[in-house]
Amino acid sequence: MSDDTVVVGLTSIDLEKDACVKGLTTRTIGRIIHFHDVVTSTNELAREMAEGGAREGTVIIANSQSEGKGRNERRFHSPRGGIYLSIVLRPSLGPDEISVLPLVMGLAVSKAIQCTTFTEARLKWPNDVLIDGKKVSGIMTRSSVKGRNVEHVIVGIGINVNTSLDDLPEDIRQSSTSLRDVSGTDIDPNQFARDLLYFLDLVYSQFIDGQKEDLLDQWSSRSDTIGEEVRVLTSGGDVFGRALGLDQTGALVVRTDSGLERISSGDCIKLSA
Repeated sequence: MSDDTVVVGLTSIDLEKDACVKGLTTRTIGRIIHFHDVVTSTNELAREMAEGGAREGTVIIANSQSEGKGRNERRFHSPRGGIYLSIVLRPSLGPDEISVLPLVMGLAVSKAIQCTTFTEARLKWPNDVLIDGKKVSGIMTRSSVKGRNVEHVIVGIGINVNTSLDDLPEDIRQSSTSLRDVSGTDIDPNQFARDLLYFLDLVYSQFIDGQKEDLLDQWSSRSDTIGEEVRVLTSGGDVFGRALGLDQTGALVVRTDSGLERISSGDCIKLSA
């Protein structure tokens, strides 16, 4: 590992550099890790570093964020107890080929959760990870594209690990959970971070190596969306129907009363019980 920033004075439930990276072997993601205690936004730090030439796979990880953002610039609440990280990626692919990255990264998160807690984590299109129907993690990506070239992609991930739900806003507590709540005991954040980086690196390597179809199949097998009656809120209006599956770009295919509709972005709400 490189000589990364280490924050002193971390408590026993926070990430510690030496414990987090011990035994970690990855091909791309996690070869360089910058540790922080509190940041405004790991995504913003990652973007600044990417624009400054940061190497692919660089990770910025923090114990909390004061101004975390999710999709569509919504606030992403980031209290202590969670793990918040952003990754700089530089795939040699076209803009139309990277649209599945949020799904691929969500698949990695679900695998890490299952490895750590032995609990099944389901995937909600397009970017949430659920346990027992409640959100435990969110993923977002932001790309910098010039012409037909992708300069970099920032992948932001937030996970409720040992998060106290009392530290979340009241309006999202009922729909949220944490790994500690699910398992009934504190989760070792360093072990979980190692598992997470391992699976993120694994699925990204598979994606770059041309295994997109298999990864989408794996995502579909863990999906909480496919086969359900849904309402999808899009910029062009609400779409109602049954979610049939994904196309090769990661778009959701919905059967509506007027036929099949392909939705590349939107907020999906499951209507069936």
